[in-house]
Amino acid sequence: MWGTYVTGLRGGLEAAVAVGLLLAYAAVARRRDARGPVAAGAGAAGALCLGFGCAFTFGSRELTYLAHETLGGVLSVLAAGALTWLVVRARRDAAPWAAAAFLGVAREGLVTSESLWESVRAAREGTGAPSAGLLLGLLTAAVLAALLARGAARLPGAWAGVPLALVAAGGLASGVRHLQEAGRVGGLETRAFDVVAAVPPDSWYGALLQGVCGFQPGPTALQAAVWALYLVPVLVLARSRMLAPDGPPVGFGPGKG
Repeated sequence: MWGTYVTGLRGGLEAAVAVGLLLAYAAVARRRDARGPVAAGAGAAGALCLGFGCAFTFGSRELTYLAHETLGGVLSVLAAGALTWLVVRARRDAAPWAAAAFLGVAREGLVTSESLWESVRAAREGTGAPSAGLLLGLLTAAVLAALLARGAARLPGAWAGVPLALVAAGGLASGVRHLQEAGRVGGLETRAFDVVAAVPPDSWYGALLQGVCGFQPGPTALQAAVWALYLVPVLVLARSRMLAPDGPPVGFGPGKG
């Protein structure tokens, strides 16, 4: 049960934090009309992940480990790009909001979906603990993400994009790691640091850190470099495109309705 709880917590946070911060960013930017595209993008990703997860779990075919890692890496990089576009190039269009929400949920949603369906299969065979643990983890993630989003919505306009930039940086670094695991990118054996003993990946706080900001206790040197080289300029660009400290980001108009 503990293992599935941690899986649900980590996967739930990775999706819910991205969506929650998008909604918080929309609130700060006075873009209430962006809620619909965010909900649509997140809902579409969730439905697709559940559908494919069910097919791979109960069907005759399944994704290989390399395919999983490659797909996760590509989606994580695309999600980081979509979030960056919103933070740096704030637009009135609905499409970037929907795309950012879709990719934010999809990047790790398939793995969580497969875990969910595996727990359903276990429950059908008489073992309900995995399902209970996973659902409890997802519920915990939803509550924590809602609290985080509520706090982010109170940020002054000049800092509104910072939480999204941090999530994007973590997602980009995670994408690099996935691609390294798949053998698409080198440098897997070169570690930047290793604090696995202090922050075990299967602990609740390890799952919390990874789910919220993409922190991994044993990142590769390339991961760490990508994280830093991405985050610093994006924060500078985001700040340069903001209005005064208590104003909405440049490029946003008053929300509809």
